[in-house]
Amino acid sequence: MLLYIIRRIASGIPVLFIVSLFIFSGIRLLPGDPIDALYPPDASVSEEVRDELRRSLGLDRGVHVQYIRWVGGILQGDLGVSIRNQQPVSGLISRRAGKTIQLVVLSTVFAVVLAIPLGTLAALKRGTAIDYAAIGFALFGLSIPGFALGTFFALVFGVWLNWVPTTGHLALPVLTQGLATAGILVRNVRSTIADEQGRDYVRTARGKGISSSTMYLRHVLPNALPVVISVLAVQIGYQLGGTVVIEQVFAYPGIGLLLFDSVGARDYAVIQAIALLMASTYVIVNMIADIVRALLDPRIRLNS
Repeated sequence: MLLYIIRRIASGIPVLFIVSLFIFSGIRLLPGDPIDALYPPDASVSEEVRDELRRSLGLDRGVHVQYIRWVGGILQGDLGVSIRNQQPVSGLISRRAGKTIQLVVLSTVFAVVLAIPLGTLAALKRGTAIDYAAIGFALFGLSIPGFALGTFFALVFGVWLNWVPTTGHLALPVLTQGLATAGILVRNVRSTIADEQGRDYVRTARGKGISSSTMYLRHVLPNALPVVISVLAVQIGYQLGGTVVIEQVFAYPGIGLLLFDSVGARDYAVIQAIALLMASTYVIVNMIADIVRALLDPRIRLNS
């Protein structure tokens, strides 16, 4: 198991390197000059001041030199300085990261608590009204974009019913992201448990007279968990990306909203840091999910 963990961690290092290259080069393809975004051409700022700011930020150097300096700074814990407000990027992110972590964690917990019982019940009651209702719920979560669902919830619960504030509050973003994730999980839990029901060990357990509740809790559900964990890990990555839209809809002060504002300002250092943070989190979460799956299912370790 230790060898598997070492291999899995080692495989993530080149992935992060390639991701950092894509992030850095992709941001440099954005139209416009970050100095012009900070000081528009019609502003009363001399070219000497612009050039000095460009030199202080290292933007006058070659792209390869900028990349090496950026990666070197990251390895030393330095994420750079924001072009827009001249503050350390690490401080800007740390002040908002807790908000986004809360949003993603609570959305994931909400989705799991809702999806696993509903997906399991749908698999056990296939062809019934419960099954069709679960499938309809899954399609609902899969089909409606986050910004449309968020706007609808803000209108209903924030404006019409006046239950919660439409901006800056955690409830509506969690509900919006959680329902979307729950829809995907319901479909996967239902299909995975339905597949497990047809396996030989289930028929053997039934033949031995083992009760249905014992069979599903001790055998079927644990065997279905590795697949569910993989899907959930991917969805956490999607949630991180989705925070850019959800936080904008609800004016929720997390790193997604910071990224949205920084793109408009061409704030390279902030964009790079947040994009790399999201990508690294996605890689790490999937790495942890693979290790947990290997602990639950020894066949994964043997096949690797």
